[in-house]
Amino acid sequence: LKLELPAWSLSPPYPPTYSSRSVLQM
Repeated sequence: LKLELPAWSLSPPYPPTYSSRSVLQM
């Protein structure tokens, strides 16, 4: 799943892998 908004920043309920991907994309 690809979220344009920094959902990982709001609440990191998903695994660290998804968060890391989001941060890298940013």
